[in-house]
Amino acid sequence: MKCITSYYKNIDPNSSYILGWDPSLGTGGDPAAIQTIEIPTMEQVCEWQHNLTTIQGQVRILRDLCNYIQDECATKGSQASIYYS
Repeated sequence: MKCITSYYKNIDPNSSYILGWDPSLGTGGDPAAIQTIEIPTMEQVCEWQHNLTTIQGQVRILRDLCNYIQDECATKGSQASIYYS
């Protein structure tokens, strides 16, 4: 299975973001997934999934998504509000 990252919506600097991570061991079974939801609209902003990425790689991707949101907000003169689990 290929690594899938889909973006559905641009980052709004006036919104907060929740990232939910569902890890897997990266052994080719169930894919790991990261969902990004904008609040208060509860709209999905992006998703990532892959079934061969190690846990360490998944943490890097979660960090990269948080950094992306932070950078997008900063370029629009706002401080990002990000929550993850």
